Amino acid sequence: MKLFLIPLVMVMACTGKPTDTADTATETDTDTDTDTDTDTDTDTDTDTDTDTDTDTDVVDDSFCDTYVATCGAWPVAEISCADWWAAAAPGTDGDSTGATQACYSYHLDVATQQSDQAMIDAHCAHSIGAADADGAAPCTDG
Repeated sequence: MKLFLIPLVMVMACTGKPTDTADTATETDTDTDTDTDTDTDTDTDTDTDTDTDTDTDVVDDSFCDTYVATCGAWPVAEISCADWWAAAAPGTDGDSTGATQACYSYHLDVATQQSDQAMIDAHCAHSIGAADADGAAPCTDG
């Protein structure tokens, strides 16, 4: 009986199984690079602007607060006191007639100084451009 010795490299070539002999084959990488950029932006901007608005047409909360304290609840359901006040023309300080903030303020101030309820009611009406019980409505444009 004769034994045939087959070199181990030949076994590898026929069986596809690894052997301990050196691999002399050159491989080519055909994989496609699918890496994605996962960079995250961590910028933090700081606002250094300073508001220097000196607008003098600000809602005068003190008028509305004084009205409620002197005259009772705001009587106009369609508009808030603050919005009504902001929409009124400024007028001239001390005006006692005309549809202006100055006239409304004048009459509200008069109402705060009264002790007679009829006078308080009359000037509260004037302070929102309404007529008093006698029909006088000095804070209107008519």
